[in-house]
Amino acid sequence: MSEFRSPLQIQLITPWANDGRGEWEFLSDLIYYSDLLQQEVVVFKGFRFDHASVPRLPLAFSLFGFRYSRSAGVHDLFCHNGAIPREVADKVFLEAMRVENEEEMEALFASGADEEELKDHRARLEGQALTMYAGVRVGAKF
Repeated sequence: MSEFRSPLQIQLITPWANDGRGEWEFLSDLIYYSDLLQQEVVVFKGFRFDHASVPRLPLAFSLFGFRYSRSAGVHDLFCHNGAIPREVADKVFLEAMRVENEEEMEALFASGADEEELKDHRARLEGQALTMYAGVRVGAKF
């Protein structure tokens, strides 16, 4: 089962970089297991990234740009090192966002949310993940 196996520990190192999104650095390794790749991915300590490298779709980025930080770190690692084709990296990004969404759903369920609220929230999260995925796919063309 796809999962993040370590916590996210990052710090902002250049706040003015990348159109105001800044450049961030991993303070420790981030470990992610991908079912799609059937392997563990390690985003190493010291790796720098800018969260979501999507085209400037202002509404999409402003709504979700920093939401999927762990997923974006995994994606940016692949985009920088070219270890897998871009299309596969984008699919891993979607897979990882769905893992983050499921973690949020588990927390919402544990808080006592009712069935209708869970259903609505799940639909919103899936829409956010698909919007971000569409953004990186568009970005791949440029």
